[in-house]
Amino acid sequence: MEEAKREKQLAKDRARERIAAMENQSTADDRINRTFELYPLTRDEQDTCAALLEPCKHTSLLVMPTHRINELGEFQGFRFNAGTHVSAGILPISRKMFFGTTMTECISPGGVQSEQGINHKAIELLSDLQSCRERMQRVLQKIQEESMHSKASFQCMPVNAYGAHEEGDAYLSDFRRYADSKYWAPEPPDFVGIYHGFTRGFINDIREHKLYIVCSGGLNYASHDFYNMILDIGDSVTAGDVYESEEVHWLRKASQRSRCKIIKAVADEFGLDIPVQLDTHEHSTRGSHVAVPTTETLHHDIQRTARDVVSVYNHACNTEAAENGVLCPMHPCEGVWLFQGPRVNCNGYQSYGSGFGSQFICGAFPTGSYPIARMRRNVKGFYETRKDPVKVSAISMEIFQQNVVTVPGSMFEIEHQANQNLELNLEYFSFDEPFMKNLEAMQWNRDNGVVELMPIIVGLG
Repeated sequence: MEEAKREKQLAKDRARERIAAMENQSTADDRINRTFELYPLTRDEQDTCAALLEPCKHTSLLVMPTHRINELGEFQGFRFNAGTHVSAGILPISRKMFFGTTMTECISPGGVQSEQGINHKAIELLSDLQSCRERMQRVLQKIQEESMHSKASFQCMPVNAYGAHEEGDAYLSDFRRYADSKYWAPEPPDFVGIYHGFTRGFINDIREHKLYIVCSGGLNYASHDFYNMILDIGDSVTAGDVYESEEVHWLRKASQRSRCKIIKAVADEFGLDIPVQLDTHEHSTRGSHVAVPTTETLHHDIQRTARDVVSVYNHACNTEAAENGVLCPMHPCEGVWLFQGPRVNCNGYQSYGSGFGSQFICGAFPTGSYPIARMRRNVKGFYETRKDPVKVSAISMEIFQQNVVTVPGSMFEIEHQANQNLELNLEYFSFDEPFMKNLEAMQWNRDNGVVELMPIIVGLG
């Protein structure tokens, strides 16, 4: 009798667990905002979203139009919201936290050609691409060599020790406040290049031909340190604690400094005039100069978007926090699209518009295109890895063009060789008319315009 009762009780418990699981699943589905998706989520993507939301009911997820399962089997293209009080272990932290794209606008030279809307430096670079290739090759090789011996990690973070005394507090640290405790060098970027484009000012409405240096990447080893830290302490701290942590502040700033150092190195090699500033966080007491970013867009970020909400962005950015437009690379060889914001301020610091949108409606924006792997013999225009064929506009890019430079043995060349062996042809999701219409639904005003940055020379890391 007792065994029968126990079995009956176990059956009831299992039934309750199944019912609870079904309730949690339906609740998780309700917390997935799919308003702005361009094509339906696959079954794997739906299961991943449900798994992200299942541990806590105080979470939600906004799907970006560029969502996909990448080559590593990871779901990307979303914004994850969580209450500040929830466990940090449920946050979908990426191994590439605070990777992003930074752009610095070169100072335009004066003269008659400049007044006529022609940048003679851009014409000079375009007329001698072989010299540009050699210079970019030198920059990439130097970055690769230096990064092998001085990689950034959490061991490079500032060491700020304090001592309390009746006469007042005192620093006990051997290092300067907020300065790195150890020297580190930037790592090879995803890409860095010199671009040119035509813009119209908000004030005088005169077309100008400008040069830009764009760098995309981050700090791999330091980002892995951050990822492992969340795995270790995620269950004992809250999402709000992680956002306010020193590690987040340092890694975000260090990643930006890394990109600005690379931009400065490219400007020095090519003799381009850019705005610079002293890197006061440098370990060296002499310091060094880095480029001043004109526009920056992070692909992976963590922010507090409300008083009690922490948001994790994965291949997406917060439009409310955008200070000078949003950078959205389609492909390094194709160029970078700079989506401008509204003309709220007409000063030189926000020449590409300010933030836009609202978290209550959308408040997020995709940060780039993505590759679609197709077998060479298959029909173009369909995403073959899906069970249900969905029409996806794509553009085929020939990587090894005259204006593209790679470093022998780089991650890019290794991945490209692997694709060649598998007879895969990488085509990239195209920013077509349906995509632009969808961005308007995401609160971007099309009248603000887009600046297309066209590549002169691009280095792939």
